[in-house]
Amino acid sequence: MNHFSHSCHPHPPGGRTFFLRLVSLLLCAALLTAGFLPALAAEPDTAPPLTAAELRQEMIRLNGPIAPEWIPIHTVGGAVDTVLAHDESFTRWSEAYQVPKALVQTVVLRELICCNVFDLLGDFLAEFWFQRCGAAERNGAEGALKAFSWLFKKDSSTGAGQIIADTAILANNMAVERGILPADSRVYDVNDWHDRADMWRRLRDDTDFNIQMVTLALILFADPPAPYEGLLDLTDDQAQAIFRSYTGTVVMMNAHLYYCGEYYLLFRRYNASLTGAADSQRTEA
Repeated sequence: MNHFSHSCHPHPPGGRTFFLRLVSLLLCAALLTAGFLPALAAEPDTAPPLTAAELRQEMIRLNGPIAPEWIPIHTVGGAVDTVLAHDESFTRWSEAYQVPKALVQTVVLRELICCNVFDLLGDFLAEFWFQRCGAAERNGAEGALKAFSWLFKKDSSTGAGQIIADTAILANNMAVERGILPADSRVYDVNDWHDRADMWRRLRDDTDFNIQMVTLALILFADPPAPYEGLLDLTDDQAQAIFRSYTGTVVMMNAHLYYCGEYYLLFRRYNASLTGAADSQRTEA
């Protein structure tokens, strides 16, 4: 992928179940490609708000109870529960940076659902690289490590939003440059392994920070004009373009965008139940 290291691979549970799931996924992708399925479904302002229990039920109905992954880390219900458990973080950062809360929730839920055992392996390999860098620095062996650096995985998508350190650094530095973050905020050097290790470990270990960086990354990919005035007037087409940019290249991108579009509307209905009004957002005619 362009910005994030994992993609959503079909998970074969075996036998007839695998065959039916594979056929359904291929059919969904074919219909989307042909334009027979909408990118977004019913308008959130014409559909009733959802409670947390109803949101969870709708997500499971939409995806099935188990994500179509090779050894998925989360059930769909578990992924929804994780997003709901961090509602305070989603609210704080979306309001602070004027980004639709549902946009951030959608990205994180999709990444949690698509997270699999190979993402955990990627985290292990990235941590191993940073530890080797530290050991080489202490022992004066940077030259030897550099000669064999091509053997190592130097970054990985990590944390709730499955964001890599390089992308988070670009988003952070953009936010400082454009005045979205305070001028005295830390600016990271993407070419310095110390800075990349610091960023990566914070993304892995601090979910609130991870959600903050995901929110800034969405602004980075939206690339709004200066001065920054927020993303609350996004159209649905613009939201889909951001979903595509955040994810990069995945297997069956059209199906992926379809699910993101559905999550987006469901989260807007859920958020309306919390605020009493839908997100400030206009939709495509």
